[in-house]
Amino acid sequence: MKLLQMLSYNVRQNFTYHCKDSFAFKDNTGKQYASPLKIKVDNEDIETLSVNVESRKMMYNVIKDECAEAKHGIWRQTVLEIKSKMSEQLPILDVATHDIGGANEEFGLEVGAVCFS
Repeated sequence: MKLLQMLSYNVRQNFTYHCKDSFAFKDNTGKQYASPLKIKVDNEDIETLSVNVESRKMMYNVIKDECAEAKHGIWRQTVLEIKSKMSEQLPILDVATHDIGGANEEFGLEVGAVCFS
């Protein structure tokens, strides 16, 4: 993995947050959730998925965000593509979610393959 990181200029990885009555990073009004998802990346940095572009070291594209919809007990998903020009940042090592713990709140994680170029 370290050799691929050293030989690459760009890296990307898809990540899916499966949610049941849980927000990923925006609430049902479309505003930044107070405690959005955080990801731990390969260089041990913790990145918060926020809407503030200036504070992020990596970029992400929201492919689909169903988790921002109202909480109705239905499984939904938020799909993100994470990109960086610092290849040592990926793969994702861990994810912290904060909108769980209520009676009906559940989540699942699906981390895709890392693509180096």
